[in-house]
Amino acid sequence: MNLLSFAATGMVPSISSGGGKGADTPQDRVEITIEVDADTREPKANPDSAYVTPGGEIVWKSAHEFDIILALLWSGELIGKRSKQASPKGPWEVRVTAGSKHGKYRYGIAVGGKEVDPDVVIGPKGQH
Repeated sequence: MNLLSFAATGMVPSISSGGGKGADTPQDRVEITIEVDADTREPKANPDSAYVTPGGEIVWKSAHEFDIILALLWSGELIGKRSKQASPKGPWEVRVTAGSKHGKYRYGIAVGGKEVDPDVVIGPKGQH
């Protein structure tokens, strides 16, 4: 599984709803929805690639409990973050602050024993 790397100044995951700008334009806050295919039970990130500004917030949300697997750039250490519910009937979510180093970072999502590895881009498209 490929893993999202954290920039040396912080973590790099975020969820984006687009916020009225193009999907390739970095946002201060990005939301990524984790969906599960009803037939195959395979997880999917929507969007598959998200663009966030350095220091921006990445939020993953899902109706299902999930784990995010990340790697630290400076040590290669793997970090797992388990989703939590903000309220008893609310969605499961993980929030992370993006680092300052521009680049494309892969991360892993695990839901019910199935995994997928989308990516997050810090900075504008084409500068990674």
